[in-house]
Amino acid sequence: MPTRHEPGAEEQAPSPRAVRTPAQGAVSAAALLPRNGAPVSPRALLSLQRRIGNAAVGAMLAQDPQARSPAPQSDGRPAVVQRLKPFPERMADYKNAVRKNKSATSTSTANRSRAVAAFAPVGGDEAKEEDREDRPLRLVQVEERTDDYTTALLNPEANPPTAGGSFTNLYGRHGADNIAVMMENYRAPTETYTASEAFLHQWSAVHRSLGSDFEDNALPKQVKTHLGPAGDGEFPAPDELPSSIYRQNISGTQAKKALEKLLPDGPLDFADGSDTYREIMETVNGKSTLNIVRTFNNAWTTFNEAQRARGAAERPVRPYRIPSGSLVKDGTNFHLRFDLTRD
Repeated sequence: MPTRHEPGAEEQAPSPRAVRTPAQGAVSAAALLPRNGAPVSPRALLSLQRRIGNAAVGAMLAQDPQARSPAPQSDGRPAVVQRLKPFPERMADYKNAVRKNKSATSTSTANRSRAVAAFAPVGGDEAKEEDREDRPLRLVQVEERTDDYTTALLNPEANPPTAGGSFTNLYGRHGADNIAVMMENYRAPTETYTASEAFLHQWSAVHRSLGSDFEDNALPKQVKTHLGPAGDGEFPAPDELPSSIYRQNISGTQAKKALEKLLPDGPLDFADGSDTYREIMETVNGKSTLNIVRTFNNAWTTFNEAQRARGAAERPVRPYRIPSGSLVKDGTNFHLRFDLTRD
């Protein structure tokens, strides 16, 4: 079954050329949002989300006195654009949504990933099992779907759902490195959580399980336990991210057009500071991957600020960034790999 990118990710993720947030001293909500009591239109708020990202918009709307409620739609119905809550509340909303539908949370072992195989060196993925030094040591597929998940009536593979969300991804180890493979991620734009919360929830459950000493066939059961309330910790985010995040079988029409122009005869490597890097990070998949990284960084920054304010112990977590990656075409399918590192 073909996998898909997350529809509407360009409305959720920040651009790598985004303006700085108020915490960085470059802009304020008052400078970007309407004045004189005017409401924020859905179009304006979406534009702002594209510029500086969900986390920054959420902080601005929550903290700046000039922030206004979204304007109603033309037919008088409430606006569909939601104010973003702080990360812990968004994560709680996501967990509550998926846990209402216990039968729609599944975990299973996976033998391979098409995206990982496409980037494997010659003689690596295609070699005999005992000769493959780069094979994933542990790989598990996680699927979560909310109870109210409803696909779009028209062209559901290209349009976001009308309600709820569905998130299917692979996580595991590739040699000594932790990896994630983004497969199918759908979220209705009206939900109070984002795809980043889904990713961090799933990755946290797998991350806790990978260090355990048990057979690989027991990994899915352990992960499923950590997806439930038994896996909830003091703070709903792991303290590290995978070494690489893959985007498998990119199928969005606009994304494929953009990637087709960039790809030469073979794999294409890109690094921060290059034109190719900028162009790839402007795609839907680049923006949504960057949004995961920024959500992680902002979540831990906010957590430690709150701990410091009440005199509690902090948990220093170094922020991540995406310094480089690679693009490859496997037949008619595009795959992206984003490499993550800490400052």
